[in-house]
Order: sequence, then C-alpha cells, then structure tokens
Amino acid sequence: MFKVGFVLVLISSMAFSQSLQSNRPLTAKDAEIKTSDWYNADWYKLGTIKGLLYISKFVKKMHADNLYLTNEDFVQNKKCNDNDVFVRSIDGSCNDLKLPLMGATDTYFSRNMPVDLSRMDLNKSQEVDPRLISRELITREEFKKAKYFNFLGAAFFQFVVHDWFSHENDYDQMEVLRLSDQDPLKINHGQNYMAYFKTRVAAKDQKGILYHKNKTTHWFDGSQVYGSDQKTSDSLRTFENGQLKIVSGGLPLDSKGQEMAGNTDNWWVGLSIIHGLFVKEHNHIALELKRLNPKWSDQKLFDKARLINSALITKLFLTEMGEPRFQSSIVNMQLKSNWYGIVNALTQVKSKGTESDLSPGWEKLFLGQPLLTGFAGSKRNLNGYAFSMSEEWAVVYRYHQILPDTLEIRDENNQLLETRPVEKTRGREGYDLVQKYGHDQMLKMFATQHAGQVVLNNKPKFMSELEIPVLGRIDIGALDIIRERERGIPKFNQFRRHMGLKPYSSFLELTRDAKTAQKLANVYPNIESMDTTIGLVAEFKPDGYELGETQSLILSLAAVRRLQADRFYTTQFNDKTYTKFGMNWINTTTMNKLIVRHHPSLAKALKNVKNPFAVWTDKVQNKMGQY
Repeated sequence: MFKVGFVLVLISSMAFSQSLQSNRPLTAKDAEIKTSDWYNADWYKLGTIKGLLYISKFVKKMHADNLYLTNEDFVQNKKCNDNDVFVRSIDGSCNDLKLPLMGATDTYFSRNMPVDLSRMDLNKSQEVDPRLISRELITREEFKKAKYFNFLGAAFFQFVVHDWFSHENDYDQMEVLRLSDQDPLKINHGQNYMAYFKTRVAAKDQKGILYHKNKTTHWFDGSQVYGSDQKTSDSLRTFENGQLKIVSGGLPLDSKGQEMAGNTDNWWVGLSIIHGLFVKEHNHIALELKRLNPKWSDQKLFDKARLINSALITKLFLTEMGEPRFQSSIVNMQLKSNWYGIVNALTQVKSKGTESDLSPGWEKLFLGQPLLTGFAGSKRNLNGYAFSMSEEWAVVYRYHQILPDTLEIRDENNQLLETRPVEKTRGREGYDLVQKYGHDQMLKMFATQHAGQVVLNNKPKFMSELEIPVLGRIDIGALDIIRERERGIPKFNQFRRHMGLKPYSSFLELTRDAKTAQKLANVYPNIESMDTTIGLVAEFKPDGYELGETQSLILSLAAVRRLQADRFYTTQFNDKTYTKFGMNWINTTTMNKLIVRHHPSLAKALKNVKNPFAVWTDKVQNKMGQY
C-alpha cells in the first residue's frame, strides 16, 4: 500500500539485482530447444473456454521463459515525491516508487528472446538483399482489403502504437544499400544506393551486441497525446482549467507548420484526426472535473484528466479493436477479459454491452484471479522482471499493410468529391485536407473505407519509394528488414523456438498455400533463413483471424504485461486515484459515445454501428460477430 509522503532515495544496484532476476544465460543449442509438450497448432479450434485456458497457459509460460533484461542501469538515481503517488509523471518515471526509472523515457528496450541470439555480428553478405525481399514479398501488387476492419481503426492503431515505442535515429551514422541494375529506384529515379540513418546505439557489450533506448515512455499512458518530456508537454497546454491547446477544432501548429502532439513521428492525416479527437476528450473531461471540483488547480485538473483519458484509450483499444480483426470468440474474449475479466466478459458485457459499470467489485474478492476478474484493478505483478517494452514487440507491431493506397472523400449523399493518394496526406498536406473538408466528414470517410489485410505483397507501393529530405527515396519495407537485423531479432523459426512453438519444416507448412510457399522459396534459400518480419505476415491465418499464430500469442503476452506491471491499471485503478467520476467515465464511455460527443453530426451514421472500428455499412456490421 502506497502512503502519501513516501519518498525513495537511491537504490543500490545490489538491492535491485536481488529483487529482480538478471539475464538468463543461453544454455541450449537451437536444435535442442524443445517445443512445449502441450503445444497445439489447432488451438484456435478448441472453443472459447478451452481456448482461453490455452492462451492463459501460454502467457504464463512466456512470463517465465520470455522476459529478459538488457543493459539497464540498475542504480535508480531518481527521487519520487508526494505527487507521484497519485499522478503519472510525464517521463514515465515513478510508476514503481521502488524502481523509479522503470519504464521511463530514455531507458533500454528489453527482450523476449535470449540476448545472445542477437545476430549483429553476422556477415551481411550472407543475408538476402532487403530490397529484393521488399520488391518480391512486401510491396503491394493489388490492394487486398480487410473483411471488416476500417481505416478509422487503422489510424487509431497507429496512434496507440506511437504511445509505446520509438527508436531514435543516429543522424551521424548514415548507411547505404547498393541497388541492383534492375532496381526500379535506379531505373526510374537514378539512385545507385538507398541511404538510411542507423538506429542510435545506447550501449555495446563485449560480445558486440548493441542495445537501444526508447525515446518515449514504455507505459500505456497516452504519451503520444501528452509527450514524454516536460518541454513537449508544456508546449501543448494552455495552463488554464487543465486544458490542452486546440485551434479551430484541431491541433495547433508549431513554427514549422507541423501539428503539435506528444509524438509526431510519421505524421499524416489519420494521426491528425485521432489525436484531435482525444485532445477534445481530454478537455471535455477536464471541464467536467472543474464543474465538480471548482477549487482544483489547473495542474490537478490536467493530471486527473490525463489519467482518465489515458485509461480510456487503453480500454477502447483492448475491448473494441479486436472484434473486426479477429472473428474469434477465443481471441476477443481474451482481449476483453484482460480488462474486464472472464466473469464480467461472459456476464455483464455479454448481456448489457460495454456500457455497464464494470468497476472492480465482489468477484475480485471472491475469485482473486486476474484471468477471471480482469487485470484492471487486480494485484500488480512484474513476474520477476522490471517492465519495459521489448525489441520483439516493436517488430510484431508493424502493420503498414493496413494502409490503403487512396482516400475516397465523399459528401453526405455519398457522391465522390476527391480521390487522394495517401502519400499526399503527410505533414502539412494532411492538415490542409482536414481544413478543407472538416473533421466530421474526414472521420466518416475513414470509417466507411476498408483497411488492408496484413498479408504478403500488401504494403502500399508509395512506401517502396518514399521521398525523404536529405536521404532521397527509400523503401520502408526494405528498411523494416534492415531494422530487424540491426536490432538483433532472431530469424522467424528461431523466434518460434524460443516461444515454445514448433518451428516450421517448410514454406508450405508455414503458409498452407503452394503459390505463396513458392514465392518465399524464390527469395529465401531455406525456411531457417527467413526474417521474422516476413514470417509473421506469411504465416497461415485461421479463418476470421487477421494475424497468424506467432503474432497472436506474443501479442497476448504484451496485452497482459502492459496492464499487469502498471500500478495505475492494477492496485491504483480505483476511485481514490481516478475519482469516482473518472472511474465511471472510463467504464461507460465507448468509442461510439466518444465520437458523437465531439462530432454530434455523426450520430445518425452511427445509429446501427455495433463496432466503430468495422466499416460503417449495414452489410459489414450485420455480418461481423457471427462466429
């Protein structure tokens, strides 16, 4: 139990190392690593209850076998103060008062695989050319649209991912990839090389393994809205009534004409719309708190509104994003139960919808199991390891395929007004587009258009020749492969072995499709040489699943750990920290409610929409959820 006034001094490295485990040595040869004896490749056929138990067992196993600290400074030279007990710090520090730098900005990524698996020292000439991989396996041939998932969901997904991790480029370290004579970049644009900046290296050990730091906080704390450092955060505030800056219903511009936000990486119109929506939500919450607590200071209003808004983003992501992406009772119940618990998910949520009051109650005292009662409001558990985002999570969360090539902007009568290439919505062009058509019309346009499938050959073509100042044209698909290798991610079969999954014996076993297997065989000499980025996308996807087995299971680990390690979602997810008003606001707000609150003209369009992250048509909405 935390007490006001509890202030910590420096913790010695010895004390810290005793409280948390250090890196496990890699003791087994790859060929000796055994698949879990209870592994079931057909787990998705088990049915809801058995399937949930299977995923829970796998998550427990991964908590035991797949958490590795890296090069973190164990001396936690940070002092926490009274305010840190009930308020999230901007830089992510003091989430754990005994480990104040855990999860803070500018701390190391962890790993889900043994650090010794790092492939940094391999001869680059032994690797398949990243540009060849991108051209043959990644770049879109024709748009393969998702069955239910809409473009609003795609933008929201990117918005949320920007809260978790961001590697920093080293602008003093430029590398080049030589292009072949047959390469379109060379033929069409006269480039002999593709240039890129290396990832900034924070440390290098005696074995030559490189370690990197996260330039955002590691927590699910809304840092993409509020910033991960005090200077950025202050620049976004009005310092009156806890408000964030809004100009003409949207985000303000800085001196360079860039919209201002906590994280502006890879900025485009989709991020502009979603960021604006949650800035409005923050301001609305702050004004409600002001009405209920007229004597509260600007700082207290800001802090509480931030807590509530951040938790709301987390809940919406976990409870509403899954269904359009996984037409599976197993996965959807698992995602919802992470927040609500199986008891609530099977009873209140099923019968009353997500607008029920699902505050921690009797069932938590009676059952006491997070799987049954939800991690929100449960006991915090680090599982023996300091929390941080891992390099593997950063690789798994790459979904460029969900972007379509164009935006179709229509009027109220569904008449086409403009078809805009997505690459023409980046930066200031995106801002001007919103100013031209308005937030309401742009939101509806995003919601009524399909996102793309996460499959091979479905990354937008413009991303294979994206023009970047100083560098020239680069291929984002090739760069993803380069980053994976640069950061020491194991090959795909290695990745599976160390998760306790059976490695694939052939490309055909991986994909279950002869044509796709042949495409892979034309690029890679064998299954063991295949990069994880490709394996994750190429892997067989059960009917109704957007993702394959490997991605689904490691994301289950991520979903649990992000909540379980954070005291603001566990021991302090209560009225005392969030206020009674705040808890009720989080529990009863759905994405539909939030959209209508700030864009009331869309109420009619949302009337028959069950899930706002699925395409807003009766045809899609009526079919979705029939599993």
